[in-house]
Amino acid sequence: MKIATYNVNGITGRLPVLLRWLKQEQPEIACFQELRASQDKFPEAALKAAGYGAIWRGQKSWNGVAILSKLKFDEIHRGLPQISRTLLATRLRQLEDAGVVTAGPAARGGAHEYGLTEAGEEFRPVVEGLGAWGQRWTVRVDTNNLDAGFLMWNLQRRIAVEQLPAQHLLVEFRFRNLPERHRGAHIFWLVLARPDVELCLKDPGADVDLLVDADLRAFAQFWLGDRSLNEVVSDKSVHLAGRRELVRAFPSWLLRSHFSAVPR
Repeated sequence: MKIATYNVNGITGRLPVLLRWLKQEQPEIACFQELRASQDKFPEAALKAAGYGAIWRGQKSWNGVAILSKLKFDEIHRGLPQISRTLLATRLRQLEDAGVVTAGPAARGGAHEYGLTEAGEEFRPVVEGLGAWGQRWTVRVDTNNLDAGFLMWNLQRRIAVEQLPAQHLLVEFRFRNLPERHRGAHIFWLVLARPDVELCLKDPGADVDLLVDADLRAFAQFWLGDRSLNEVVSDKSVHLAGRRELVRAFPSWLLRSHFSAVPR
């Protein structure tokens, strides 16, 4: 894995130079300092278009730092919220060295995309069996362990894109009654533009077509297959607001958890 550092000395003014450097060097992870830009002026969209996700702390003075990584790495990390980025990178490299996964350029952008080798595919039934066992025998929903971000990461991967309408849609999710220890976001946006589904942590700025206002525990129960959408809507744990045809169609867009059909 290639890790690079860059003393930016003003990320807004030097953005074209920075983008050329990223294209030339192709680091998997890049660490920036001296952003000299406020939090809301960070060029997240331009860096995402270049194939990088980012976390940053902006300041107008000489300070301000950011860490960039390839988008596919970010997607894997969102699915493993309790593992550090460093440890995840190490584990992926070990799996690659062991011949279980492959890493190659993604179809779009400069990001790496990970896939299973023949050996990895042979291991799939074992992982599926563990997942089914967990769904059947472990505690379904522990309120203290609920994570809205992890739930939304899972949800955006389980959209029935063939059921989506032809027009682009923006769906806003607002979660309430989160665990006291929760420190992440509670509002998310899904941009649905068939066949693409994009999860946003910042307001995309467009009109919302459908609002999903939900108690986090109840929505997790629905997602895992313990309750139907009709149940959680009827007891007002989940409220859907939008055009009538979109509200009616919404359940058909959700495939729910991969293991939701496993009986308790």
